[in-house]
Amino acid sequence: MDKVSKGKVVCVGHSLGGGLVLASSKACGCMSIALNPDNVADKTASKFIRESGIGTGVHNIDNLAIVFTVKEELLARVNGFLSSGNEGGQRHTIDDKASKQELLGFKKHGIGYVRSVLSDYLVNIRQQRSTNSK
Repeated sequence: MDKVSKGKVVCVGHSLGGGLVLASSKACGCMSIALNPDNVADKTASKFIRESGIGTGVHNIDNLAIVFTVKEELLARVNGFLSSGNEGGQRHTIDDKASKQELLGFKKHGIGYVRSVLSDYLVNIRQQRSTNSK
């Protein structure tokens, strides 16, 4: 991958795609951004490396991946009961302030909703950094 992209590929995914981009980071060492990722086991990255012959081992993704999850989102709650395969990366939980009664966890999973609350979250971070730098 580095020979083709010169290390400038960033993979982005939501839900199952989010889990797969984390597996891609582990397998190929590419940067990734995952939004409400599904639980894709470490075995996926290992199997890809073994079967494709690409790579030398599973990468530590702590500095390669950024993971955004909406608090009380349905998939995150389900994955909390499963053994996780998505460890690693810089984790951010977005507290959207909506109560469970106002918005079911299933609706919080949709990409439109994630895009909206992620946008607000990033604007708030930018404002905080601007205030702190003064």
